[in-house]
Amino acid sequence: MALRMTRTVKNQPQVSVPPSAVRVPVPQSAIRVPAPTPAGKLPETATLKFLRYSSKPAFTAVELELDRPVVVRANALHDPERVYFDLSDTSIAATLNPPGAGTFKLLLGEGLVQGIRIAKKPESSIRVALDLSQSCRYGFIMSQSPPYRLVIEVEPQLPAETTP
Repeated sequence: MALRMTRTVKNQPQVSVPPSAVRVPVPQSAIRVPAPTPAGKLPETATLKFLRYSSKPAFTAVELELDRPVVVRANALHDPERVYFDLSDTSIAATLNPPGAGTFKLLLGEGLVQGIRIAKKPESSIRVALDLSQSCRYGFIMSQSPPYRLVIEVEPQLPAETTP
């Protein structure tokens, strides 16, 4: 079962993540092993294991894989245009954010999403920021069963309809 949260205009089709998405892997040796937990329980803190993205002129999809589901808060900011997603109780795998690096940055340079930044926040969460080339609509899904994935979809903002 997946929880879908989206900000879209009515009667607009939803965007799906194409199978040809690009994957940025994190070696197993870099993934933090959670402390033993009773059978069937998930670790208290999630680890972001890898990200994948696919960019087309009409949409961009970003997929983050975690080792457990997390609470996600999203918001858009302007000037410059960007959207961010705060993932509660989450750490970043060492290969995505080596010690002392501060922020993981992936520059795409074309399409709707110009870059992706992932940084640790003080209150044991991380922020995933998408730097946008224009004002966009976005939506996201956090799956509640394995594999645990946060899928973010970004589409161009439709121009406001004018009345004669």
